[in-house]
Amino acid sequence: MNGISYSVIVIIALLGVLVLTAWSYNQLTSGSKYGGTISDVGKKDIAISRLEIAKRFLTQSLTFASQDSSLDVAVSGGTMKGGTFWYCEGSPTPPEPEEVAYALSNKSLSLMNAYIEGLKGSDLEKQGITATKYECVGIYDPGARLCTLKDSSKCEYFQSTSTQGGLIDVNYQGEHVSYSGDLASDNNGNRFYWIYYKLYKDTKDNKPMSIIAESVRDQCRGPQTMEAKVEVGIKALCAHYEQLFDNYVKCTYEIKCLSSSNPTSCLNQDCTVKPKTPSLCYGSLSANGGEFDIKELLGGGVVQAQGLPVAGLELKITLTDNKFNIASPKGMQPLVWNIWYVMSVAQQQCRPIDLTSG
Repeated sequence: MNGISYSVIVIIALLGVLVLTAWSYNQLTSGSKYGGTISDVGKKDIAISRLEIAKRFLTQSLTFASQDSSLDVAVSGGTMKGGTFWYCEGSPTPPEPEEVAYALSNKSLSLMNAYIEGLKGSDLEKQGITATKYECVGIYDPGARLCTLKDSSKCEYFQSTSTQGGLIDVNYQGEHVSYSGDLASDNNGNRFYWIYYKLYKDTKDNKPMSIIAESVRDQCRGPQTMEAKVEVGIKALCAHYEQLFDNYVKCTYEIKCLSSSNPTSCLNQDCTVKPKTPSLCYGSLSANGGEFDIKELLGGGVVQAQGLPVAGLELKITLTDNKFNIASPKGMQPLVWNIWYVMSVAQQQCRPIDLTSG
């Protein structure tokens, strides 16, 4: 399929529900030629059928909202604040699971309610179907234990629910039926949490700083500038990320700022951890009893050589997951994670030369 056809896939999917509505109505009023003529179908039966169609429509809307929100949250670095810093000078600061879930919940709720708002004036409303907005979308993932495995097969989905509101009403020729329960969706073909949890652990283990510092240490006898040495370290970090995941994930980088002559010019970003995320509107983060209360895995700091030149670095890493394409208003899109770092990199002491080898 080309790009133009991809761009309308969400609209086609939603129109499919409208087609299902018309088909169901035709089946209920005129009968199926394959199953024989259905007689004496009451008005209440038709109203109940339309209620089920409305529930399917809103469940599908929840799926679209959840999948689309995962694209938006990932590209922002795990929150909806934009440009989320995973490393702030000397400390790893990835967003906590509650922060990520809060961002997904709020974004999904906003999109879900936009679909409900779109019912006004639609063919569904003309057939007597209305729905009120929800107040909460819950996000549930397989858990950190399953989502930090090398193989992603047990962490290629997350679940979502719509709760607190969402009254669906159907009025058909004087018959009235309604549904006031929750909706649930399985969001399959999505490795959002696999990438997040593996990145989270890797960052808490202080791997980004360690890899760049070790690379600079390996180059310390070379004639290159400090900036050139740091960029070699960034390439090593990208290679590390591609090994951390699998062949579907590709890493690219963008150096926002890199300076050894004026390091502080690259370190003046407000990357400090913000106040605690407000409480979630739902309960446990884990769908299947997985681990979500993750212990901080601080792997020890990098020892910097005192008095040697330091480079300031502001870096953006982009990880593109090409295993699945996810439906969005822009068409089918790969999952893209952006993560930002602000760090100072010291000129490392050279590794000792082993005079006994060789």
